[in-house]
Amino acid sequence: MAVWAHPMPNSVMLLSIREKNVVAELQLPLSELGLALGQPLILNDCFEASIKQYILNHWKIENDSKQFWKIELQTMHVDSVLESLSGPYHELQIKLLLTPPTDASNRVFTMHYDVITHQVTTHSTLIRIRQDWQTGIIAENEVQIGVIATDIRTNTVLPMRVQQAEGSLGRGFRAMFRLGMTHISEGTDHLLFLLMLLIPAPLLVEDKRWTNYGGLKYSFWKLLRIITAFTIGHSITLVFGTLGWIPFSSRWIEILIAFSIFCSSIHAILPIFYRRETYIAGIFGLIHGLAFSNTLSNLQLSNFQTGLSILGFNLGIEWMQFGIMAAILPSLLLICRHRLGWYQLFRLLGAVCGMIAAIAWMMERVSQSENSITKILTQIPVYGYWFVVELAIIGILSWYMNRRVIH
Repeated sequence: MAVWAHPMPNSVMLLSIREKNVVAELQLPLSELGLALGQPLILNDCFEASIKQYILNHWKIENDSKQFWKIELQTMHVDSVLESLSGPYHELQIKLLLTPPTDASNRVFTMHYDVITHQVTTHSTLIRIRQDWQTGIIAENEVQIGVIATDIRTNTVLPMRVQQAEGSLGRGFRAMFRLGMTHISEGTDHLLFLLMLLIPAPLLVEDKRWTNYGGLKYSFWKLLRIITAFTIGHSITLVFGTLGWIPFSSRWIEILIAFSIFCSSIHAILPIFYRRETYIAGIFGLIHGLAFSNTLSNLQLSNFQTGLSILGFNLGIEWMQFGIMAAILPSLLLICRHRLGWYQLFRLLGAVCGMIAAIAWMMERVSQSENSITKILTQIPVYGYWFVVELAIIGILSWYMNRRVIH
């Protein structure tokens, strides 16, 4: 797996502060680690045992009472890393559990760490907080708090003190609320599925074809039922998926989400789900909820924090979803009511675009390789504001032209 990361020769230490302990991930360039050990490295059982002992010899953590923490190595693997300046190289990634003494704080401690640096004096280790739920830090906005490097005046590696401020339940909840908003605002596939169901919702059906505008009351209640069903569906599986009650493959869920967009796009052309849109929104909402849950399940929080996170994340999703729909739907209804021909053209063009996007996403998620269309789709959230503005202008223009015809 190739990923973008830090430039050589730096290492990175990522700290995730839990309620009672800290999970750390070390990212060590293999070439630099080999220089420190004086030998080329090949990952095998002997290698893992020697690396474990090496880490324990060169990393000590203590609290203010001079009590040492327990350091346990959990997993170890080598990744290929692609860096824009240094080119490709191999990196050893080690996950460790850091446990403070009983009743000691896990937010204030001192690290004595000189892995690699004790031999390669030009080497540096970047220290970052990847996650601290109580202060609102999550993987999407990790914070660098320091650098461990050789002090050129004393030619020694000085200890580093970590002192994370005490957080609160409120800050953690707000962070999850913002994460939910970000997830839906950047989740083009989730919004596109819902939009494909909503576009034909104001229309009536005759001879198995979408025809005339059904009126404001008809449109309002139909739109409300669709949005509510989707919300209920994804809320259920968001809870079950986050708690691990439903085993699922993230890859297949993403493929099914693309398939749901394809189905709703066909429906926007021909009413294949007419009078069943509520059920379809609810069923596919269950699938979308599992994708949402994948974000929270990776946080590995306590039960209470998980409960608050589910609530905050879901409210953030609903708030952003409501805001986007509130910005789009009035314009759609204005166009549909006053310029039905324009609306029918918009419906067909939108459905075709939805089908193309769905097929591109399915191809990408089956092949696990990005294509030219999905590259374009990743840019859609950046220009979403202009789409809303243009749609509003068209809606106001259609209302104004109809008003002039009446007078």
